[in-house]
Amino acid sequence: MGWESEQGAPDEPKGKMKWVWALVAVIFAVTIFVSVPNKKVRKEISEAHAQHILITYDQQDPEAKQQALSEINNIRTWINEGQDFEKLAKQYSQDSKTKGKGGDLGWSQRGTFVEGIDTYIWSAPLGKVSDIIPTTYGFHIVRVLDRKLSDAEQYNVEVNERINQQNRPE
Repeated sequence: MGWESEQGAPDEPKGKMKWVWALVAVIFAVTIFVSVPNKKVRKEISEAHAQHILITYDQQDPEAKQQALSEINNIRTWINEGQDFEKLAKQYSQDSKTKGKGGDLGWSQRGTFVEGIDTYIWSAPLGKVSDIIPTTYGFHIVRVLDRKLSDAEQYNVEVNERINQQNRPE
């Protein structure tokens, strides 16, 4: 009797339960939508993944500098002849932080490294072994493994490519 009105239809409490469950379903759906990451994550910062081999020397000793330059030249020659960059980095690099990882510098933002290395990382073709790069730390050989450009930087690259294509003589 309490659950039925005079006409035999359900009383108000049963009708309200439909709305409560509908609201619970909507809240659940919104929670799932918000908590699951968007598949196309916007890239706000450009990053590059590179590896290097470092040979250090005493900056005050010209003989040590010549020896280090000879050693880095030999390593670069071996890489260009097909020897494995990572193995050579593990064997010869004098960067204690990256040596055990085959010279892997990880993913880094623009401006992370000293000028010569940073310039190379952001301008070189992927996979190309650099010429010898002298820095205050010593002599480096660098190889860029990958780059992820921010949305803004990718847009600038595309605009510049279109401008260059339009300005080419036919």
